[in-house]
Amino acid sequence: MPIRTASRGIRGHTYGENGLIYQSPLYKSAEVEGGKMRLRFDTGGAPLIVGKKTGLAPVVPTLEAKLDWFEVAGADGKYAWADAVIDGDSVVLTSPEVLAPVKARYGWATNPEGCNLYNAAGLPASPFRTQE
Repeated sequence: MPIRTASRGIRGHTYGENGLIYQSPLYKSAEVEGGKMRLRFDTGGAPLIVGKKTGLAPVVPTLEAKLDWFEVAGADGKYAWADAVIDGDSVVLTSPEVLAPVKARYGWATNPEGCNLYNAAGLPASPFRTQE
């Protein structure tokens, strides 16, 4: 009989349920590539996706949507909205307002509605900021 009340983490990590992805995408590191910033993630074992979540319904991948809530800042510390594109286990950020990014953040607000970076298992990335 399957365990129905346990979280994914308990089922996957503690009970060793095979094939269950139980980890959300976690920010690992950042590197600057010219005028771009590449954010690397531990994806939890499933590819990164742009997802749409409505109420209690499962996350739906959306190919036409763009990633929201990513910001970059230059040496002056002023953040600007970034264009964000998924590239494998990374998200690449650019902004016409920040030509030499040095730091980034995601979902950095109280109740940031519309954060849409998930893994294909439907688990959301948590808000974070890179080291300053």
